[in-house]
Amino acid sequence: IRSRCRTLACAPLADDDLRKAVAQALNAAEDAGANAALPAGEEWQTLSRLAEGSVRRFLMLHTAKGLDLHRKIDNLLSSLPRIDWLTVHAIGDELGSAAAEAKFELFFDLLLHRLTRLVRTAATGEGDRADIQLARRIIPEDQLAAWAQLWETTVAEKASTETYNLDRKSLILLTFQKIVQASR
Repeated sequence: IRSRCRTLACAPLADDDLRKAVAQALNAAEDAGANAALPAGEEWQTLSRLAEGSVRRFLMLHTAKGLDLHRKIDNLLSSLPRIDWLTVHAIGDELGSAAAEAKFELFFDLLLHRLTRLVRTAATGEGDRADIQLARRIIPEDQLAAWAQLWETTVAEKASTETYNLDRKSLILLTFQKIVQASR
């Protein structure tokens, strides 16, 4: 089948093109009865950075309150090696039900993406100022492989949780427990 397929590589949209495409999608959703406004200012900038040029990802983040999840993840990781377990439990409660499946997926997508950025920053020394400061503080040079392994373990455990319909809150608690251990 591959011999009959053509690969079409698409580059991420530039900020202006992303804004136009998102506005068009939101207008179409509004015509269909949905109520979503185009974000502005700092909210736009953060969503645009997280979306990485993808209209689908932008809309998912915007409509599923992904910015709130992103902030919670950043706050938890910024406080490492200490952690606010009440917040982690609240996230687990919020995302543990079957009705929150899309938000659960988004949460782990954001968490894994953030861990990827931190590991890459620790390995290369390149990234934005906040990533560099956090990576230096929580990922010692001799622990870089352990953090990469943490990422792989998290991906595998999430897949197992979905495959075997395991408790999502337990996965969230276990994941943050491992993150705390790795940061010490």
